This record gives sequence, structure tokens and C-alpha cells, in this order.
Amino acid sequence: MRNHSRLEGRSDTVWEGHYKSSPVQTEEYLLACCLYIELNPLRARMVAKPGNDPWSSCRLRFGETEHSWLDYDPCYLALGENDTERRFRYRGFLQAAVLEGK
Repeated sequence: MRNHSRLEGRSDTVWEGHYKSSPVQTEEYLLACCLYIELNPLRARMVAKPGNDPWSSCRLRFGETEHSWLDYDPCYLALGENDTERRFRYRGFLQAAVLEGK
């Protein structure tokens, strides 16, 4: 990538300056961020419904596939007393966000 930068007369890497990060300071905002990220493929018309993206954690949160790599955040865990409740409430939040966007 350094060669590419040199050809364009830049000293930085290709990705430098393209991404930024901001701290997530509340649990409500964390849930909103998760919903936003999981709905991006739908908004980009890459999939027909949330969870169809193979790279999304949405199907894992819905319980539609096994996982060994996802650590659930405290906000998600607080959605219910058990997996069934959490999945139901998360799916509801996601569906409400989809309807709100139409």
C-alpha cells in the first residue's frame, strides 16, 4: 500500500484518515449503534431483511445460528431474563427501526 500512496503523492496509508471512533457512553446508545450497524446492509439494499447478511451478528442475536465468538454486551443481556426474552425484544427493536426507516 505504500507504493500506492507514493504514486498518489501521499505519505499516509490508504486507510489513514478514513475512519474515526467515538466512545459509546450509554447502554441505550450502544443498543442504537448495534441496530444501526445491523441495519446497514438492509439500507444499502444488499439484503432483503435483517439477518440475511452473512457477516452480521443479527442471526446470532436472533438465535438462528450457533456462536462461539460473540460476546453479548450488558445492554443486550439486560433486554430480558433469558435468551428467549432477549431475542424477542431485540427482534422487536430491529423491526421497529425497519418500519421507522420506511
